[in-house]
Amino acid sequence: MKSHVLLYSIIICIVCSLLEAQTYASDFIDKDVTIPSKDIKLQGSLMVPNHAKRGMVVLIISGAGATDRNGNSRFTQSNCLYQLARSLAKKDITSLRYDKRGIGRSTYNLANESDLHFSDFIDDALSCIKYLQKRKKYKYIYVIGYSQGALVGAAACNRSDVSGYVSISGASKTGDQIIKKQLEALTQKQLQQEALNILEKLKKGEQNVEVPITLRSLFRPSIQPFLISWFNYNPIKEVEKITSPILIVNGDKDLQNSINDAKHLQQANKLAEIKIIKGMNHVLKEVGDDIKLNHSSYNDPQRPISPSMVEEITSFIISTLK
Repeated sequence: MKSHVLLYSIIICIVCSLLEAQTYASDFIDKDVTIPSKDIKLQGSLMVPNHAKRGMVVLIISGAGATDRNGNSRFTQSNCLYQLARSLAKKDITSLRYDKRGIGRSTYNLANESDLHFSDFIDDALSCIKYLQKRKKYKYIYVIGYSQGALVGAAACNRSDVSGYVSISGASKTGDQIIKKQLEALTQKQLQQEALNILEKLKKGEQNVEVPITLRSLFRPSIQPFLISWFNYNPIKEVEKITSPILIVNGDKDLQNSINDAKHLQQANKLAEIKIIKGMNHVLKEVGDDIKLNHSSYNDPQRPISPSMVEEITSFIISTLK
C-alpha cells in the first residue's frame, strides 16, 4: 500500500512539474527563422508572446566578438539577450534576435578573414529590418543594440525606416579609441609603443602593416581590414543622424562602457532620452557594489537581468508609438 502511495505521489509531482513548465513555455513561442543577407542566411529566433501587441516588434543586435543571439560566447554565458527577449515577451512585445555571421548557426564560407568588414554587420542588421518589414504585420519596428551592437544598430537606423532606437551599454568612442584605452594597461612600455604605432597606421587606413608575434592576436594582417572599417564608424556621429526617438540606457556598475559614454551619446541628439540603471552592469545584471558578483555574473545565466531596465525600455516603446 505504501509503495502505491509513493508511486502516486511521484506521478503527481511529475505531472505538476510538466504542467508548470508548459504554462511557462506556453505564454510565448520562440521559433527559429532564417533571414537572407547578401552571401549568408542568418539564423535567428522570433519570440512571439501569446498576447503580442499588434504591429510591434523589436530587433535585438548582439555585442562584440563571437557573441550569439542570446548574448553568449566561448568566454561568457550570461544569457542576457535571451533574458531580454523573454522579459519583453512578458510585456507582450515581440522580438527578433539573431546569430551574427560566422557565429552560432549563422555559418557561411568565409574564404579569408580579410574579407570580413564591419559594414557586413550593418548590412545584416538591415537585412533583419527588411525581413520584418516584408512580413507586413509589423508597422512599428524598434532597434535595440547592445554593446558594440549599439553602433551597428545606430548605423542601421540611419539607413532604414524604424520607429525607434535603443542603445544598451553602448560605447561613445570609436574603435581605435577603445583599443588605445585598452593598450594603456600594457606594462611593457616598448610593446605598448609598438602597438600604438600600428594602431595609428591602421587609423590612417594603411593595410598589411607588419606586426610582431606578440601583437598578432590583435593586429594580424587578416584582421586589419575589419579594424580599419570599424574605425570609420563614430558612435556619436551615427546617433547624431538618427531621426526617430532614441533611448540611451547604461548601468552605473558597467565596467566596460561608463555613464559618461551614455551621456555623450545622449548629448549627440536632441531626440535622445537617457536612463541610468542603478546597480546594473555590462551584461545587464543587478550586482550593486559587489565587484566579485559583477565579474561572476558574466557566467551566470540564471541570474536575472535588471527589471528596472526592462521597465524603462518598455515605457519608451509604448510612449513613442504613433
